[in-house]
Amino acid sequence: MYRVLLADGDPLMREALSTMIAKVENFQVTYSVGDGARAVEICRQDPVDLVLMEVLLPGLSGLEAAGRIMAASPETAIAIISSYLDFGFAREAMKLNIREYLAKPVSFQVIRDLLLNHKKVPGALVNKQLEDLMEIVKDRDLKRAYYELKPVAASIRVLAGGKPERLREMLNQVGRSLIDSLDAFEPERTGLADLPPINPALLSSDQSIELWLFKALDYVLWQNGLQRHPFLEKVYLFIESRLQENIGLNDIVENCAVSQAHLSRIFRKQFKVSVMEYLHLKKLNLAKAYFTFTDHSASEVAFRLGYNERGYFSKVFKKYERGTVREYKQQLDIDRNETNPDLEIFLSSLGVEQEY
Repeated sequence: MYRVLLADGDPLMREALSTMIAKVENFQVTYSVGDGARAVEICRQDPVDLVLMEVLLPGLSGLEAAGRIMAASPETAIAIISSYLDFGFAREAMKLNIREYLAKPVSFQVIRDLLLNHKKVPGALVNKQLEDLMEIVKDRDLKRAYYELKPVAASIRVLAGGKPERLREMLNQVGRSLIDSLDAFEPERTGLADLPPINPALLSSDQSIELWLFKALDYVLWQNGLQRHPFLEKVYLFIESRLQENIGLNDIVENCAVSQAHLSRIFRKQFKVSVMEYLHLKKLNLAKAYFTFTDHSASEVAFRLGYNERGYFSKVFKKYERGTVREYKQQLDIDRNETNPDLEIFLSSLGVEQEY
């Protein structure tokens, strides 16, 4: 849910804007104030996603308030609303990198377009991280996702500033943007239900955020692939249902009635990896979830993921992780809570079995 702050000296105008915003899905007016100083104070203490602000406010002007909000909360997008189409105001707004400069009276269509545009162009806080993720989606490169998500996860966690609710909002924003990238293929898709659930208590470490991001990107890449190659749906369902078994290319070909050469070519095109590389990357993401949230040994995890020998699993893990299982465990920074019901939901969405 996107959080909006309204700043306008006219209570009736604030009420009218609140009514309009309430009609747009995933937006809510969290704060409604009549002066710029109060708007700045709120954004310093509890940053919102979007501010709609009148230029001529009592005391601190809208542009002055906007500048201070930008300094205190650079992730917040700001739209200026004014009864006066003054070029000087507009020029100052452009200097401040303000999102929109709107003239009163403001129609519902204008507000709706502004909000929907905000969904497509998120605030500055996670712009760089979203650009990195969208570039991976554009390149259709799962191996790149596997290796480049660690710094993205770390930076998102830092930018959240230790605020679990802010982290939830940021990851929701990332999820919405990833889902929205599918609109060209699936205009009716707007929800996040197919992505792993977001729980601040679980996503308080770099590792758990990385696991969530990999699962989300894998889903988006598959959805893009299914639109281009519908036959992949059977392959996708087979892999998801048998991922924790010792399956290989021949098993997929036989069970999905598809040519090995054709499947291999499509995988290279869609994921930039071979079928077996894809299976290893998916299994290793699960392995990292086991190591992050449970005390299972490498042997136990190897068995759970369909690797018949611990030695082979350790070799695969070291090849792709560029380090041993022991080294991976040593750099984990999460406190385990085996009785947390949210943890069970999160792990189940990743595909991790629930026996601890």
